[in-house]
Amino acid sequence: MTSVGLGGIENESLSPLSSLKYLDIRENPVKSFGKQSLSGMTSLKRLYTDQPKLCCKYFHPSLTECVPPVDELSSCNDLLAQDFFRVCLWTVAVLAVVGNVGVLIYRLFVRAQTLAPTSRILVTNLCASDLLMGIYMTMIGVADAQFRGVYVVKENEWKDSSVYHCRLPVFRVQRGFSLRDLPDHTGPRSGHLLSL
Repeated sequence: MTSVGLGGIENESLSPLSSLKYLDIRENPVKSFGKQSLSGMTSLKRLYTDQPKLCCKYFHPSLTECVPPVDELSSCNDLLAQDFFRVCLWTVAVLAVVGNVGVLIYRLFVRAQTLAPTSRILVTNLCASDLLMGIYMTMIGVADAQFRGVYVVKENEWKDSSVYHCRLPVFRVQRGFSLRDLPDHTGPRSGHLLSL
């Protein structure tokens, strides 16, 4: 069933193929499938798929071999597969939010009058950009905590949520601020260094 345009697998729609031992559904845009999608396939031993989620024991507990693409970031149970990823994400998110809020408060209220207007605007924009990145990472961390242990079941709920759709504009705005301001910060300094 490779490259046949299979877009979804309904519950028990493959149960007439109960004696099938090998199933190859690679190169199909399979987006939707239910918990019972593979349940009628009692003899199935090997599955080839482009969807790592279909290899989860949740969908077919007796499957002995499944060949999906490797997804090192997510697992069947968690949005972030390893504790190392969680610790890194939360560390950077907290430091980005707290640090940049602190810098913004300091720059806007404590040293507002002593800074050149151009420098104040550039640093404020960069802080706001980094603050948005911290907020973006916090969104991912909260989703990981919310769906921990049930990610395979709730993945579509996560991808349909307003937080999921809100995170991309936040990321794009952050990248725009950061990349737009980088030449303004580095250009004058590098010109000064070259003239020495």
